[in-house]
Amino acid sequence: MNPTPGLWDPGWGHTMEAEKARALLGRLRETLARSIGVDTELSAIGQVDACRRRAQGELIPLAHHMRAMILSMLGAHRSWRPIARRLGQLELVFGQYKPAYLEHIAPRQLAAEVEQLGCGNPRVHAQMEAIRPNLETMQRIEQEFGCMDAFVERVRPEAVAQLLGRPASRWKLKEVGPAVAMEYLKLVGIRAVKPEAHVQRICGPQRLALLDGHETDEQAAGKLRRIAKAAGADPVALDNMLWMLGARDYGAICGSHPRCDVCELRSDCSFPRARTLVQQSTRPAALPT
Repeated sequence: MNPTPGLWDPGWGHTMEAEKARALLGRLRETLARSIGVDTELSAIGQVDACRRRAQGELIPLAHHMRAMILSMLGAHRSWRPIARRLGQLELVFGQYKPAYLEHIAPRQLAAEVEQLGCGNPRVHAQMEAIRPNLETMQRIEQEFGCMDAFVERVRPEAVAQLLGRPASRWKLKEVGPAVAMEYLKLVGIRAVKPEAHVQRICGPQRLALLDGHETDEQAAGKLRRIAKAAGADPVALDNMLWMLGARDYGAICGSHPRCDVCELRSDCSFPRARTLVQQSTRPAALPT
């Protein structure tokens, strides 16, 4: 059976033509570019660069793990984009995240400087108090496993997040639950199997129908990777762009109440309003009376 014109067949994830995949990516970029600098924001999020560095075999030093942990804590109870815009200033506040600096700086001073930058959240004082004991935990991990990279790569990302975020774990980090631990892992180049909620909704059968909603996490991630490959795109970049399409501080287009009128993907979409807009744009003009 041929797919409905204008819609993505849920089974196409593994056979999609390169031309159609590139067109989808182009429309996604075009939509985002109306409100944000796509490449600038991808760089600021940092996941694409971190994954590339890890894929190239680069050893991620402890300071970078501390950076990822601290930034993940700061972003846990607020929007991410204002933090992303102040990464350089935060690096100065935290002494380039060097363990020797973090061991001695007063948590109260850190909290005050973070709040002055507008990067605080309701838990910021407790988070800054947690930095030193969390550094000690990471140093214990390095003593046992050789380095943090060996620890975060030893089992599935979801299992590592539980080790770092579950209360009963001997490797529990203070002020870090499993969700925050997963964000930390992404910032050191470890990709979770399960697509985020924004991405699942946007790619699901009620929107772009790239996923049929019945896949396992592994199957869903595999389909999106194959689509990225067909488009000649980095899979992490595609994931980030789909997330930005729905995220409030970025595209803010395909959220719970999508703004189909400003989305170039509406011809690919199953959402009722998108279909209506497409039909209206293709309807023949009425003959003059």
